[in-house]
Amino acid sequence: MKSGSLIVFIFFCLVSKAQVYVGAKSGFNMPDLAGTHLQKGITSHTGIYPYGGVLAGFQFSHRLSFQTEANFSIQGGKWRGIQPVPTNAITGINIPESENLYANYQLNTILNYIEIAVLAKITLGKKLKYYAGIGPYISYLIRAKKIATGTSLLYTDAAGSMPFMEKDSVAPAIFMNSTLVITERINTINAGLQGGAGIQYPVGCGNIFLEYRAILGLTNINRRNYGEGKSETNSLAIAAGYFFRMK
Repeated sequence: MKSGSLIVFIFFCLVSKAQVYVGAKSGFNMPDLAGTHLQKGITSHTGIYPYGGVLAGFQFSHRLSFQTEANFSIQGGKWRGIQPVPTNAITGINIPESENLYANYQLNTILNYIEIAVLAKITLGKKLKYYAGIGPYISYLIRAKKIATGTSLLYTDAAGSMPFMEKDSVAPAIFMNSTLVITERINTINAGLQGGAGIQYPVGCGNIFLEYRAILGLTNINRRNYGEGKSETNSLAIAAGYFFRMK
């Protein structure tokens, strides 16, 4: 208890003497999902989504600072290949309830998060400065959905070698353009590490900056009762922004 109180006291002493800065940033995010959720033959494609938020930090010295952020971050991934067909994607064909069908199409999973990040930063340089930062993050899921698009024959096997038969003939190809909300299948809280580097330059009463960041999820986002394997969020983000000192 005494050790913990001493650490808190020292922290607040440092914060009280630090320069406070606030700012905002905007850019784009390129996410992907890693894990055991994919079957063989499916190719992964990176999408591009908006990314940005607000930040506040404490500058302890010319080199060392402590920064917190609240960001809107889209995670997920795109896959193309033979995959299970969402139940709401097939119309006009009489399919037994027990039948599991597959098709060759694109599936886009989109996960909207509010992300809270805390980073320790090291800054070097004089007027044009270079910095690097690393730290943990935790994010809260707002909404999750899967979007299926494409035209394909239906198959009764994951390899795509056995077309689905209807009335002793191969069933016609189907066109898929469906959206399935899957928020209840995804864990509400996600967490991991992120780190990156950037440059900053003084303009007006503050600084503009451009940065690159890697975001690595360390928790399984899938809820166990839906049996969709293990998945972690990963992404690369590029953003530009502006910050100024409060004192």
